[in-house]
Amino acid sequence: MQLSHYIHKDTESNYYRIKVTPGSPKTEFYAVLEDGTVKIRVAAPREKNKANTKLVEYIADEIGVSKSKVHIVGGFTDALKIIRIDFPR
Repeated sequence: MQLSHYIHKDTESNYYRIKVTPGSPKTEFYAVLEDGTVKIRVAAPREKNKANTKLVEYIADEIGVSKSKVHIVGGFTDALKIIRIDFPR
């Protein structure tokens, strides 16, 4: 299963629901829920924004955009986050 199959570069800006499990042994995409929420395990603790930083780095790397194009716009301290990705035109 690849994250790029669920995150598409079809519009200028896309929003995604991401459920994050911090403190995992490795960072990986592992499931999609029925409502389309993408589940990602993150190999970083939730303290001091480390899990959010690792999540942004992982998404950017997996879909081939710079980290500056991936934004957490909701759920900064929650497991369920809203991510906006600004794809270059």
